[in-house]
Formats: sequence, structure tokens, C-alpha cells
Amino acid sequence: MSLILKNIIALYGVQLIRMILPLLMLPILTSRFSEHDFGLYIYTISIAMWLSLLVEFGFNISATKMISQQREGEEVSSIIVKTQSAKIIVCFFVTILIPISYFFIPVFENEPSWILTMFLVGVFTGMIPQYYFQGTEDLKGFGFIECASGALLFFSVYFFAKGDAATEILMLCLVLSRLFSLTVLTTQMYLKVKESAKKVNILLGIEQLKAGLSIFYFQLIASFYTIFNIIFLGFFVPVLHVAIYGAAERIIRSGLGFISQASNVMFPRINSLKSNGNVDLKKVKLITLFSFTTLGFLGCFLINSLSFLVIPWLFSGKYDQSIELVNIMAWVIPAIALSNVLAFQYLLVDGLERTLNKVVTFAGVLNLFVAYAMIETYGYIGMAFTWVLLEWGISIFLGCLIYYRHHSKLN
Repeated sequence: MSLILKNIIALYGVQLIRMILPLLMLPILTSRFSEHDFGLYIYTISIAMWLSLLVEFGFNISATKMISQQREGEEVSSIIVKTQSAKIIVCFFVTILIPISYFFIPVFENEPSWILTMFLVGVFTGMIPQYYFQGTEDLKGFGFIECASGALLFFSVYFFAKGDAATEILMLCLVLSRLFSLTVLTTQMYLKVKESAKKVNILLGIEQLKAGLSIFYFQLIASFYTIFNIIFLGFFVPVLHVAIYGAAERIIRSGLGFISQASNVMFPRINSLKSNGNVDLKKVKLITLFSFTTLGFLGCFLINSLSFLVIPWLFSGKYDQSIELVNIMAWVIPAIALSNVLAFQYLLVDGLERTLNKVVTFAGVLNLFVAYAMIETYGYIGMAFTWVLLEWGISIFLGCLIYYRHHSKLN
């Protein structure tokens, strides 16, 4: 069995567990916590995801690409020093989000504990050296530790998040589960590389930040029509509506996890084929495109078919309004599956970061204006429609762009 197939099978097995555990935790949270606290939990996790994106700084793509071309030796150690140092620099600057969250985000008004939880979960997640395991195609161990972290969170919440201190215990569990992954995976990485990798160099970190800036810009702008949507929604609607929207989005992102895991396997492999001038590159790209698109439509169908049965159980009958939202949001799954392949496996592998950045910049700015208008008119349902329409618009545009480039070369 090929290495790539082993990685895919291992990651999908782990992803299945990672999907099930957070979903199983939802009935516990919705039955034990008020709608206000559940809304704060959803909002905290969403901002933490966005914060982790800032700390990670696109290195899951740029540093992965560098390591996949080297695989071992002193060059890999140098990449690790640069990347870890760069992340530490970013962590210093993102502390500004703590006072911003406290004074300017309505949902976090008088909630300093949730703000601190958001910050720690986001920073710990962003500091995890996923780029190393992706670049060396050693994703089985990485997936196992992430799965263990999810299990630690689930059982900790199930057994301990009860009574008057339930909210504080939940916050602590969230932080410790991310700290567990960060500690174990960083230790594993350092055990596999040379001693020279185990240091911090601020100047090299700044150099790495400059090298990864275009990828970071792409991911940051792209986040304004993905992860940032619920954060944006929190400025205009009550916490209850944030909880309803976030509950639906939580289910959709569980499905999207399968897409991202497959992408984590394919990106370094396709990049390696490209750098080696492999003649099978075009065939592998087409198979990936077909497979991802099929997987996306299958996920959309399954979620639409099962939502009316699953959601009342998941949310203890409190957020049945999420069924309508889930059925709308499910259509982003095939759109994101398609755009993921077109963006990463075609444009980024071919070094067209600037072209992709122009597309996502326009989409990110457009999303904020359209989302504002839709929220003002239709509330949280308007935000769901905005997400779907924009994702499909991006996928269609990227497809047309790549088709045009291909035929231009032929002519």
C-alpha cells in the first residue's frame, strides 16, 4: 500500500473520531449550560480558530512546502528554527486582541475569563507544528495525538464540567486539551530532528515571516468569508442567535474536516511531484479534483438527509432552528471541496500566490458588505446564504481561471 494511501486511511479514521467526539459533547453542553453560556462557548471557539490562523501564519502551507522539498537534514532543522521563531513573534503581537475583545466585542462584554480562554486556545492551537508532520508526510502520529486531545477534552467535560463551577471547568478543559497537543507534538518533532533545530532566532523568524507573507495574506483574507463569519455576526445579533448559527456551523465544519485532512495529505505530495517534474502530476491533479468534488456532494447529501433526525438530539431540543441553517450551509461543502483543490493543488503548487490573493481579496471585501446587508435584512439566516453564495462564486471563478490558463498555454 502506498504511503499516500496509508496517510489518507489513517487520517480519515482519526478524523471520524475527531468529528464524533465534539458532536457527542454538544448534547452535554446544551443540557448543562444556558443558551447564553453555550453561545459564549461557540463564539469563543470561533474566535480561537481565527486567532490560531494568525499565529500559524500560513506556515501549514509555506513551511510544509519547504519541508516537503527537503524531507531531512540540516535544511529541515533550519526551517523549524525559522518557523517556530516566527510563530513566537506573532504570539507577542496578537496579545493586542485581548483588550480589543474586552472593549469592542459586544458578546464578550464583562466576560474576561472567556476572553482569556479564547486567547490561550487560539495561541496553543496556532503553535502546534502541523507543518512539520505534513511536510514529512508523517500524519498518522499527528492525527493520533489530535484524536487523543479530543478524547481528553470530551471525557474531562463529561465527568467534571458540572455544578456551579461547570463554566470555569469547561474553560480549563478547553485550554488543557490544546496544551496537551502542543506539548506532545512539539516534543515529537524535536525528537526526530537535529539538535540545531531546538533554538529560537528572532532574526531568522522575521525572515520566515517575510517568506510566508503571501500565503498568510491569502489565508487571512479567505478567513473573512469563512471563520470570521460568526465573529462578524456577533457584532449585530444577540448571543442566542450566535448560538443558533454557531450550532449549525459546528456541524458543517465537522464535515469540512474530512476535506481539510485529505488536502493535508495531497498538498505535499503534489508539490513534491511538481518539484521532481513527475509526468503523472496532471493525472494526480485530475483524480484529486474529481475525488474532492464527489466527496463534497456526498457530504452535502448526507447532512441534508440526516439533519432533522440528528440536530434535536445533539442540541437537546433547544436549537431546532439550526436545522434550516444546516440545510442551507451544507451546500458550502462541495463548493469548498472544489475551491480547495483549485486553489491549493493548482494555483499554489504552480506558484500563483499573487493571482489567488487577488481573488480572495475581492471575495473577502465583498463578503463583509454582502453579509452586513443580509444580516440587517434576514438576521443569521442571511449570514448562511451569504456564505454559500460566496463560496460557490469563488469555486466557479477559480475553475474558469484555471481553464483559461490551460487553454492559453495550448494555443
